[in-house]
Amino acid sequence: MSHLNQSNHTVPAYFIGIYCFLCGFPNLLHLPFFIDRVQLSELWFLGMLLYFTINFKQYRPVLYSLFANKPIKNITIIACLYIFINSIAVLNSFTLNGVLEIIGKLYLLVVLIIILCFCALCNSNELIKTIRISIYGVGITMTVLGLIGWIASIYGFHNDTTEIYLNYPYFGDTHRLRVFTTTPSMYISIINICIVFNLTDYLFFSNNRNYLWLSMFFTLVAVLSFTKSFLFIAIAWIILYLYKYYKSKTLIGFLFLATTMLHFFLTHFLFLKNEKLNDQNFMESPFSSNEILYTFPSNTIVGSGYFQFKKTASYLFFHHPFFGIGPGNYNQEVALLKKQGLYPQHLPAYDPHSTYFGMLAETGFLGLLILISFGFSIWQIIKQSMPYKDPRSFMFYLLFWIVLAESISMDVMNFRHYWILFTAIIFYDYSRRKPLHL
Repeated sequence: MSHLNQSNHTVPAYFIGIYCFLCGFPNLLHLPFFIDRVQLSELWFLGMLLYFTINFKQYRPVLYSLFANKPIKNITIIACLYIFINSIAVLNSFTLNGVLEIIGKLYLLVVLIIILCFCALCNSNELIKTIRISIYGVGITMTVLGLIGWIASIYGFHNDTTEIYLNYPYFGDTHRLRVFTTTPSMYISIINICIVFNLTDYLFFSNNRNYLWLSMFFTLVAVLSFTKSFLFIAIAWIILYLYKYYKSKTLIGFLFLATTMLHFFLTHFLFLKNEKLNDQNFMESPFSSNEILYTFPSNTIVGSGYFQFKKTASYLFFHHPFFGIGPGNYNQEVALLKKQGLYPQHLPAYDPHSTYFGMLAETGFLGLLILISFGFSIWQIIKQSMPYKDPRSFMFYLLFWIVLAESISMDVMNFRHYWILFTAIIFYDYSRRKPLHL
């Protein structure tokens, strides 16, 4: 590939960097009909696809090389099976939403493959520099805009960076930072990647304290999201320092498991004073399932909205165990259950808010099995990179386990930034196994 000129090395890196940056603002663009299905990153990807098509002769040998790599081949096959099972589920319960879901999943697979090809032809130094600038840029931009927007919201100037939640559990009426994402938890999932990258650079690859100050700045502003997902930022700090100074697999694993369990309980169960049960504004808010689970002398455990979402997804799975209700059909099924009195009337027909339970409900047992296979393949790639000996591999290891934990209470498989993370994990392993001679 020595015949490629310098622009062929540089342009793909710029494409990747800008795409990564735009993934930080998934709720900034709202098109008619598509709503939030088409994001700014998709518009930029059209240029990437055009560039790839024009230069396909140069990328053809790269594709052969990538698919000759066993881990990449296995992941691609599993991803294709994932799309196939979703397609069967759509045919079984055909809707336009289902078709759009399939197109979206196919798009994400194409993104993964094309970005892998771009990475393979990039100058490695240029690629690392561009991605680093992109990660720092999106972190700084989200944090500064978010802080300005949150302050403006506090003073009565409502804007899209902040949501006002009434009767929010434990905090009351609250201004919650989300910047230009759909939820505060999604904002945390993006900014946490920026924090972990910065901290890893500071602790293992540079003594530049700017990386540390940035991480602290991102973290302090992220508190304003008032989401339990902030626990994953806190545990990322703790685990990275433990890895640096005290490499105990047992302690790191225990702390992460404990954090995941704490996040699960705080998300799915509300621990209330008994007098709070008389507050109908709270009990019939979107945060409560209005289902009392256990009563103590002065406190009561009430199921949250997330608790109800899990129950509903499980109910739909048991009634459609093989192919599910079909991708994109969850909301309309919930609306039918509400008419039948099988879903709380005060709760909106939200999405499943869980990758695992959502997959069970929409595509049945086979869909969940393939999703687990996809995750296991990513984990195998990281494991073979020896994360406890290589700081960069450990960084990916930590972020991947955070994704798995977040998937309990978030639908993450359509998160563009996580597909970029998967691509980075795959390419990091590929480049270590097969050094590129450009």
